[in-house]
Amino acid sequence: HDLYSSREITAQVTSTKSCMGCHSMINPAGFALEGFSPLGRPRSAEKIYSATGDTGRTHVIDTSIDNFYLGAKTTSAANGTEFVGLISRSAVAKECFSQKLAEATRYRTLASADNCVVNDLRSATHAGAPIIDAIRLGVVNESLLWKSQEGVQR
Repeated sequence: HDLYSSREITAQVTSTKSCMGCHSMINPAGFALEGFSPLGRPRSAEKIYSATGDTGRTHVIDTSIDNFYLGAKTTSAANGTEFVGLISRSAVAKECFSQKLAEATRYRTLASADNCVVNDLRSATHAGAPIIDAIRLGVVNESLLWKSQEGVQR
């Protein structure tokens, strides 16, 4: 690990055709977000520590990506901020967020009876509502009061 950054190691280890089926979608997101430490603090370098905790080599972090799949097309971003902006403006991401939020607040796979809530969430996210408002809409609605326990996964 002294000689190579985490990005370089990950790119090399996952470069085979059998790995790239998934990692072509996973790696760009991870690379763009490398500018944040494991605790979410901004960083521009990756510090390598020895087994005794001493700081060894430092690698400059490259957060640029040029092959991120967003829907049916690939896109690029210079850093994590640009990457998150692309996702937040993406119709595909908004659709996925609406579906997953509805599932997460119901603790089960969605049914056709949930279409109204999903449509409300979809409308809110496409209209540019803050995420907190979409979360409130997904949780505070009448449909939660009238659902049976049937299908709830515990």
